[in-house]
Amino acid sequence: MQIQRVDSVNGHVLKAMKDHLILKTYSASTIRTYLNEMQQLLHTVANIPVDALQPEHLKRYFACLYLPIYPKAEGISI
Repeated sequence: MQIQRVDSVNGHVLKAMKDHLILKTYSASTIRTYLNEMQQLLHTVANIPVDALQPEHLKRYFACLYLPIYPKAEGISI
């Protein structure tokens, strides 16, 4: 799997999330999975600070995830 670049505006997010998950005693496998998913989101939102994300940003992100699974969703404007 290719490592996706995260914009510097969100560079702190993955470490903070990892620290939080470790404190909550999540398994190493779960931490890897959660961090990978967050990295994909951060790569997708590019230079939008994670603290500034709005529901509409997340809706568009999730719509992109479903396009390969639900071909009828291709008409969704992203």
